[in-house]
Amino acid sequence: MAVLGSGSVTLHPLGGRSALGAVYLVNPDHGSPAQLLVRSSQPNLVFSVLLPDHFLVSALHGGESMRISALTSQPALKSTGPGSALTVAIGGTLHFTRSPLPGTYQGTFSVTVVYP
Repeated sequence: MAVLGSGSVTLHPLGGRSALGAVYLVNPDHGSPAQLLVRSSQPNLVFSVLLPDHFLVSALHGGESMRISALTSQPALKSTGPGSALTVAIGGTLHFTRSPLPGTYQGTFSVTVVYP
């Protein structure tokens, strides 16, 4: 990925990336969504996933942070199968206001699973 100015990169929950603005993807298929495994003692349990509006990722070298928003999850219908488990994939959009400093960035966000 090359960032020449402001823009965004969206990592889709089903895989793949897309870019807007002054961001160019060298390999659009590179990258993986976040994943969580929901297990239940009851098969076919229907549930929903609540995600934050946004969160920040910060550079390990300090001083630099970027916002991730528009978090989405797949599959749309969330129900544990006969094996009582389902993997949920989560994607989001990373926003750039300028070209970021090179390095490793990390961040955390909360996921809430709601079921009856």
